[in-house]
Parts: sequence; structure tokens; C-alpha cells
Amino acid sequence: ASVPVQLQIGGVGSLADRTVSEQAALLDALVDALQDKAVEIRQQTAALEPEILALQKAQQEAQVELDRRVRDRDVARETYLTLTNKLDEASVAAQDASGEVRLASQAAVPTDPVSPRKGLNTVLGGLLGLMVGVAAAFVIDARRPAPEKSPAATRPAQAS
Repeated sequence: ASVPVQLQIGGVGSLADRTVSEQAALLDALVDALQDKAVEIRQQTAALEPEILALQKAQQEAQVELDRRVRDRDVARETYLTLTNKLDEASVAAQDASGEVRLASQAAVPTDPVSPRKGLNTVLGGLLGLMVGVAAAFVIDARRPAPEKSPAATRPAQAS
């Protein structure tokens, strides 16, 4: 993989004022310096690689430890809630050692009657009676035999 490099050459005069052989020598020196720098960077990378691997391993171990502690915390929380509920149940049972049911308060007497609703019952009864009457009329009408038509009734009357 090639990486673009931008060169800045300091010093007296410009690169254009030099001869081709001087320019080539300068560029060869730059290539050698860049290769030396690349080797130095590779050596630093190789020297840091074990430290990077050790840090990654430590991070993985820390994540495993964190997961274990989160599970322990959740189990402890569930245990605490269960024990708290058991304690509440035991305290209620201890308060009522007699086993008798006691009345906490008197029931309130309703101010308005709940049933019967005479007006609603009358309206619903009337509607139901009307529907049954209409249905009975249709059934009776459907069961009645159709009147027979006489031949005289079907001819039109003639004027004399």
C-alpha cells in the first residue's frame, strides 16, 4: 500500500536551480531517510505489540469480572426482595396469631337503590314486546296460504 508523501525542502535556492544529478542525489537521500524512518516505525510497532496484547487480555478479564459481579448483584437483589417479602408475611402472620377474621370497618349503605330500575325495565319490556309482535306477525303471514286467483279476476272488465 502506497501512501502519498508531501516533501518540503528547506535551504538556500530551489530545487529547480540544481542540476539533475544534484536533484537525484537529494531524492536518493530522502528515500534513504524515509526507509530508515519506516524501519524505525516498524520496530516501535513490534515493541508495542506485546503491550497491546497484554492490555487487550486485561480488558477481556476485566469484562468477565464485571459480568460476574453484575450477576452476583442481581442474585443478591432477588434474594433481598424474596427475604423482605417473607419477613412481611411473617410479621402479618405474627400479628394475627388468633387465626380469627376480624371486621376492619362497617360496610357503607348505598344511598340510591341499585335494583329494580322501573323506568328502564318498562322501556326494555316495551321494545322487546314490539319486536316479538312484529316477528309473530311475519311468521303468521308467511304460514297463511296464499289466496287462489280465479280466472275471472285475472281478465279485464269489458265495457258494454
